[in-house]
Amino acid sequence: MRHTLDELNMPRSTFYRWYRQYQEEGEEGLIDQRPNPRHFCNHIPQVVREQVVKVALEHPDQSSQQVSWLFTDEQGYFLS
Repeated sequence: MRHTLDELNMPRSTFYRWYRQYQEEGEEGLIDQRPNPRHFCNHIPQVVREQVVKVALEHPDQSSQQVSWLFTDEQGYFLS
């Protein structure tokens, strides 16, 4: 077992956790149960994204950095 897990570069603890879950719950125990969707701290909400696009279209002569500064000044929402 150890040789096979080493070849797969899989930690033994992961294998045994999966094996225990399979024994207790069958195939259902192997389903990934991480919460979805994941939270990303750099995610811009869709509403804000649409507002940024609107500002960018209103100021086509501005760079993306300038649009970001303008949006922050006008809307009070910081973008990096």
